Amino acid sequence: MSIHHHKKPLDIAISVVALSLWIFALPRHAFAEEVAAKPELQTEDAKGETIYRQHCAPCHDHAHDNIPMRIVIAQKSPEGIVSALTTGPMQAMAAGLSAEDRRSVAQYITGKAFGSDPNPEANICASTRPVVWPGDSDWSYWGRDRENTLFQPQPGRLSAEAIPRLKLKWSFAYPGGSAIAEPIAVGDRLFLVTSGGIFAIDAETGCTDWHREEIRGVKMATAASLAAAPKRVLLFLGDATGNLTAIDASTGDRIWAAKVDNHPTARLTGPVSFYGDRIYAGVSSMEDPLSHDPAYPCCTFRGSVVSLDAATGKMLWKSYSITKSPEPLQQHPAAGTQLYGPAGGAIYAPLTIDVKRNAIYAVTAESYHRDPTDGSNAVIAFDLDSGARKWVRQPRPNDNAPFCKNQDVDDACVNSASSLFEFAAPAVLATTRPGKQLLLVGQKSGVVYALDPDRGGKLVWETRVGQGGSMGGVLGGFSVVDGTAYVAVSDSTAKSPNVPGGLVALDVATGRPIWRTPAPDVTCSWGSDACSRAQPSSVAAIPGLVFSGSSDGHMRAYRMKDGSIAWDFDTGREFNAVNGVKGAGGGIGGYPVIVAHDSVFVTSGAYSNHPGNVLLSFTADGN
Repeated sequence: MSIHHHKKPLDIAISVVALSLWIFALPRHAFAEEVAAKPELQTEDAKGETIYRQHCAPCHDHAHDNIPMRIVIAQKSPEGIVSALTTGPMQAMAAGLSAEDRRSVAQYITGKAFGSDPNPEANICASTRPVVWPGDSDWSYWGRDRENTLFQPQPGRLSAEAIPRLKLKWSFAYPGGSAIAEPIAVGDRLFLVTSGGIFAIDAETGCTDWHREEIRGVKMATAASLAAAPKRVLLFLGDATGNLTAIDASTGDRIWAAKVDNHPTARLTGPVSFYGDRIYAGVSSMEDPLSHDPAYPCCTFRGSVVSLDAATGKMLWKSYSITKSPEPLQQHPAAGTQLYGPAGGAIYAPLTIDVKRNAIYAVTAESYHRDPTDGSNAVIAFDLDSGARKWVRQPRPNDNAPFCKNQDVDDACVNSASSLFEFAAPAVLATTRPGKQLLLVGQKSGVVYALDPDRGGKLVWETRVGQGGSMGGVLGGFSVVDGTAYVAVSDSTAKSPNVPGGLVALDVATGRPIWRTPAPDVTCSWGSDACSRAQPSSVAAIPGLVFSGSSDGHMRAYRMKDGSIAWDFDTGREFNAVNGVKGAGGGIGGYPVIVAHDSVFVTSGAYSNHPGNVLLSFTADGN
């Protein structure tokens, strides 16, 4: 999440309490757009109103950049807001609020009494489920493979010819008022992270195998089978307090837990990577927003990559994105608070493993002081065994004209540490048709770069695919299949004559655009408020087709040969969920779609300007 230091004084004076109320609603790579309507209050809370008006209204009643209007937050349940402030990603930020304060604010913002929203149940499967064991069509990690190609080569009965016949089979409603992320698929099970804990779901019917409510604050899961533990698949989970946990996929039992970073704002938002007998995780934080509190001694967090023994959780190595440790700088000119640096370089995108070169690649975010460092807005290669830094590249576009002429945040023209140059999407280890491997990375600037992993990350080509911006450019991961990259573009705040969204096919060898399909101009099912054509989410591919979701709530399948749309489903509506309530879809953002075991699984409403809370299962003809 990017907040710039040259904002108006009113913005800079926003308290930590106010920040805690808007940041938890959308993670770093999400966005919100201004809407005019206000929620209809069903209940009132005088104390919550006082806190809101004193600390929150300057942001939420006059939203700008990626700050959501109150109506966006109000679509969550009060339980969901309290959960985010108490056990979710905002618990460190909300440390100054009492439990009563959090309940009051949540009740006032939503206009709902606690217990007024339907509570989805864990619809327990009727029969005992067998032990979880991997299958050929699994999607057990965010990128589907270690190279993050987001390509499912074995989609079962989901051929390109069958996709136009996709129909909804079942839906599952997330508890807590909004969805979080895509599931992962192992064997005949889906593993779903929610604000109400972890669910193991039968992929065929949507019934619940097991549910662990006590494991919260998790964003994404990774599954792996260990050679040292035959017939056992483990789930690896990073949470909002800097902890990594391993649990048994068959039972939900905790195997081990390990603290990987002691900074009070440290969090793990990306999935864990797995290779051999080791796991790897990138460490992010929520310290950046605190920099706007003059009383906060900003900033001391540095992003890092950690490696742990998968069987025991023992730390093997830890390497920082910024090599220099923070030290005292000047004092805050107004508050006199001691400031520290360098800081930042958070790693919140998934990591990429390169077995051939014994390397793991991390992409990083901005410097918290907006001063250049050796590891912010960068692509860094670490040694898999030791964590030693192999090389680092900090690419920035050669053409800065779009920022200087069209962006609200103009410091990108002169500031190489600008958040417009941070990386929200992971690197992809791609292979050209001649067989040469390149490392592809997409940036918020709207530029895709190809780096040569055999020449210290030397730049091979760069291609602009979007206008870019603090919530523009490439926000989600892109897919690479047979020498072609399929890149979705966000550009949620694109300036005329540019428009948000679009899917672009690039030749991996040269960066040459092959085709571009603009985002269809549709009216969202919920109306014009918070309706956008942006495509900020990661894609998923099968032979012949690419799936890409949009902020307008639509999930679409595009033909690889020409970019034409083969299937379009509007998820922004109500669904009768298999776990006992009506679920509601919303905009599509973040990591929304996987393909496994003859099915397409879509999460609607996660990381969106219009939240939703459903997981949807599609199969050919709904069978």
